[in-house]
Amino acid sequence: MKTHSLILLLLSTILFISSCGESAQPRHALGWIEAEWLFVGAPRPGWIVRQPIREGDFIEADTVLFNLDIDTEASQLAEANARVEQAKAQLADLETGVREPEMRALQAQLKQAEAQAELALIEYERIKPLVERGLEPPSRGDQARLQYNAAQSHAEALAQEVIVASLGAREAQQTAASAGQIASIAAKRAAEYRLAERTVTAKRAGKVEEIFFRPGEYVVSGKPVVSLLPRGALKARFFVPIDQLPQLSLGQAVTVAAEGLAPITATVTFIGEEAEFTPPVIYAKDTRGKLVFMVEAALPDESVHPGLPVEVSW
Repeated sequence: MKTHSLILLLLSTILFISSCGESAQPRHALGWIEAEWLFVGAPRPGWIVRQPIREGDFIEADTVLFNLDIDTEASQLAEANARVEQAKAQLADLETGVREPEMRALQAQLKQAEAQAELALIEYERIKPLVERGLEPPSRGDQARLQYNAAQSHAEALAQEVIVASLGAREAQQTAASAGQIASIAAKRAAEYRLAERTVTAKRAGKVEEIFFRPGEYVVSGKPVVSLLPRGALKARFFVPIDQLPQLSLGQAVTVAAEGLAPITATVTFIGEEAEFTPPVIYAKDTRGKLVFMVEAALPDESVHPGLPVEVSW
């Protein structure tokens, strides 16, 4: 009995140690290095006239990638600037009324008309008593009265012209001119933006991977001219069997290794929600029919080349 109990105890210990060893063994999965490329193109068509970068350069954000010809855009901006100045002058002219020499001329005409009206009044007052005493015919009195009324009306009309000339244009005209000025400023800003688009810069820091078009070549809108590999854009993509998936979680550290490459610690950033069959590029005879889940882990090291086969362990 004692021997039998001892044998059972030894078997239990061996099984326990064996199970602990299996659970402590790291898990492995195959995959490759993936890159999130940035393809930078021209927002508008044109000829490339300058390109101060080379393939393999590491650049910072806002670095100039290439310049397009600016003849058309520069002319449009010059026209827009001229229209802004024209609109400003028109609005100022409507707000200030007539010029000073024109105002002085109107005032001189008003004084002359007032003097003529005064002379006509004097003449009418002289003729009126004579007509009443019968020394002058009634028609002569009527003529003097009509001349006075005409002179007085002319003087009053000129007085109103002086008042109107001292004022600006009508409110509706000033509103229309103000709207025209705002529109011309908006057109100028649009022209400035189109001119600025002729200089294309990098929005993120990274490495110049490939240049598709060079100075002297014509590019169309949206066509990639340069491809960039931004910093932090490398990741390991690998595939995990369903039975090992519970051992992985977002934010977990994994080890990425490859032939000739020192192990790199990466962070799990994505775990697929749908199962798929093992991709043909990595399956072996014993795994080709298995369902796996895609997992991605961000790499801090930018010296790794995209497409490199790797083994990921955790």
